Amino acid sequence: VRVPEFVSTVDLLEFCPGATWLPTLVDDHRWSTRKGRFLASPDRKRPMVLHAPSQVGVKGSAMIVAWLTKLDVEGVVEYVRVQGRPSAQMPELVGGADVVVDQIGTGAYGVASLEAMTYGRVVVAGVWPSTRELLKSEFGQELPIVEADPKTLESVIRGLAADRGKRAQLGKRGIEFVEAVHSPQKVAEVLAPFLGVPMQPNWRDR
Repeated sequence: VRVPEFVSTVDLLEFCPGATWLPTLVDDHRWSTRKGRFLASPDRKRPMVLHAPSQVGVKGSAMIVAWLTKLDVEGVVEYVRVQGRPSAQMPELVGGADVVVDQIGTGAYGVASLEAMTYGRVVVAGVWPSTRELLKSEFGQELPIVEADPKTLESVIRGLAADRGKRAQLGKRGIEFVEAVHSPQKVAEVLAPFLGVPMQPNWRDR
């Protein structure tokens, strides 16, 4: 008997035919309810760009660090590399940035991207076209992560650094995306049939 299978990221659906995507949740208390859910200071002369690799080799961090260091030296951005910091410090660190470069090597978006979007940060990452297409077809949502790869990362960051309005728009869209696609409601809708329990319209208030 085949048992139900769930995958945590959209890209894994290509490797697990018949599986169901269970959207990842972000800790509401740590991220979305904090006062830091704002767009970064308009008085900042150059945008702060943060990269916090959890797996250096996988995320393409060597290339990311090289480009961001170059742009920092040129005065285009202020580059902040975060590594080995306790998890409890991440909301404050991410909240102080304008742009978060997650990865350019995996083709998927994960917890780091979601946390940054929940906080209203602009996220830059390499995401497979199939993932973007599925989100559009299944949820009617455009993934508001700015696409980049090793060849385009420099130009992407330069473009974002020069366009405060675009950064503000992307930050707002990121918050809306997480609330629409990665909400507790969506997760409950996926799990309810598996658990054999009915969905309650007012389940948030119970």
